[in-house]
Amino acid sequence: MPGAIVQSGYAVDDSSGTATTIAATLTGVSAGNLLVAIVGFGDPTGAITCSVSDGTAYTADAAGKVLDTFNTQSSQVFYLPNAGAGSHTITATLSVAESYRRIRVFEISGVATASPEDKAAGQFQSNVGTTTNSISSGATATTTNANDFVLGLVQDTGSTDPGSGTLAAGTGYTLSGTNQIIGAEYKNVSSVGAQTATFTDTKNSNRTTHVLVLKQVSTVPIYGTPGQFDKALLIASWFDEETRSAGWFDEE
Repeated sequence: MPGAIVQSGYAVDDSSGTATTIAATLTGVSAGNLLVAIVGFGDPTGAITCSVSDGTAYTADAAGKVLDTFNTQSSQVFYLPNAGAGSHTITATLSVAESYRRIRVFEISGVATASPEDKAAGQFQSNVGTTTNSISSGATATTTNANDFVLGLVQDTGSTDPGSGTLAAGTGYTLSGTNQIIGAEYKNVSSVGAQTATFTDTKNSNRTTHVLVLKQVSTVPIYGTPGQFDKALLIASWFDEETRSAGWFDEE
C-alpha cells in the first residue's frame, strides 16, 4: 500500500521574542496513521523534545538536529506511529527559550504502525537553491526495506515567514503545498537504495534539509480481483448443487 500525505499543519513565530514552545494541530486524524513534525528554532545550544496533546512523546529521527552555523537556526524531525483517531496538537518544547520558532506537521497514511523508520539523513547548506536539485539532504545509508515512503523536508533559515521565491520538488518527488519556509515533498519507492531529498528554488538561501524514509504497510498479495473471486464461488456453489442433484456422490 503506497504511503501518502493526508494533511499538514503549520505554525510560526518569526519574531525576535523568545519562548520554549511552538505547536500545531491536525484534526480528523485516522487511527493508525503516522504523524511527522519538523521543528525549526533559533539554536545556539538548545535541545528539543516533541509530544502530542496527550503527552505521548514523539521519536526523533536518526539524523538528529541540523544546525545552520551562520544563522544559529536549527531543525529536527520527529514522528509518532500508529496515532489515535481525532484531533492532535503537536507541541515542540525547547530546553531554553528561543526565537524564530516554526513547526510543520503531517498525517501520513500507508506506513508501518511499528518501527516505521528505515533510514534518515540531513544537512546544512549555505546559499543554495537556483541550481536544479542543489538543495539536498545528503544521502541516507542503503535502505533495508524495498517498499518505502520517502519524505523530504527543507527549512529556509535565511528568511522569515512567509519567505519569498518559489520552491519546486526534486527530480522524482511531488511537492506538498506551497510553504516557502518549511517545504515538503514525497515519493514512493519499490527497491532498496540510498535516498536523498532534493529541491530547487527561484532564489538562493541557507537551508537545513532532511529526508525521512518510512516503511510502507506490508500487504499480503491476493491473486485475482474481488469480482473473479465472486464468480469462482458462484461456479463452485452451482457445481455442488448439480452434482448432488445428479446423485454423483450418493453412497451405494
